[in-house]
This record gives sequence, C-alpha cells and structure tokens, in this order.
Amino acid sequence: MKRFRFKLDPLLRIRKYREQLIERDLAAVHSELISANDELNRLSDEVQLTVTDPSPTQEPDGRLNLTGMYARHVYLTRIEQEIEAGVKARSRVEERLSDVRERFREAHRDTEVLSRLREVRSTRHYAEERRVEAVALDDVVGTRAVRNVEEGVEHGS
Repeated sequence: MKRFRFKLDPLLRIRKYREQLIERDLAAVHSELISANDELNRLSDEVQLTVTDPSPTQEPDGRLNLTGMYARHVYLTRIEQEIEAGVKARSRVEERLSDVRERFREAHRDTEVLSRLREVRSTRHYAEERRVEAVALDDVVGTRAVRNVEEGVEHGS
C-alpha cells in the first residue's frame, strides 16, 4: 500500500507553529492580567488597612494628630491615583487579551481547516488503495481459478 503524502504538510506545520506562538502570547498577556489584578487587590487592601488603622491620626492620649491626618489624606490620595492608573492599565491588558484571543481563534481555525483537509484526503487515499488492492486480489484469484480450470481440463483429458 502506498504511503499517504499530504502536499500541504509544510504549511500545516507552519500554521501549528504559528498557533503555538500565539498561544504563548495569550499566556503571557493572561499572566499580565493576573498581575494587574493582584496589584489592584494589594492596593485595595492597603486602602482598607489605612482607613481602619486609627493610630496615625490619634495621639496616645486620645488627641487628634492633624499632621498624621494630613499625611494619611495625602497617602490615600496617592493610593487612589495608583488604583486609577492600575484600572486603566488593566483595561489596556484586557483589550490586548481580547485581541490575542481573536488572533488565536483565527490561527486555530486555520490549523483545523488544514488538519481536517489532511484527514479527509488521507481517508480517501487509503480507501482508494484498499479498493485497488481488492481489485488486484480479485484479478489474482480469478486468474488462479482460470488456471486451475485449465489444468483440470488438461489433466482430465
């Protein structure tokens, strides 16, 4: 039986490689998104700790510490600005993630189309090879049967 040879195998290999590269990009961008979310969570926790901790705004004797209150206000303002910047950065990462996901879907679809084409052609090739073999075997059996009949006629005479 002749071995199946798909002429588009080099293209299929290139498409699979391209898909793998985009999958790596997808993983990297996804990792960036996780990092951005972790940073936002850290900042949010920091705000919660700062708001719930009364020590910088209150003296040990219970009097208010205006310098501490101002420092806390400045610190919270800076943290809020970092949160806003983090939200914008996360939004940009989410957009990139969406773009890379779309590129991955397209690359995967292209690879799947070629893979299915290869499978269909392979199935057809081997079906044709089996049909040719069956015809050849039928010819051999028919020829042998004819010879046996002829030999029987010669020996019977």
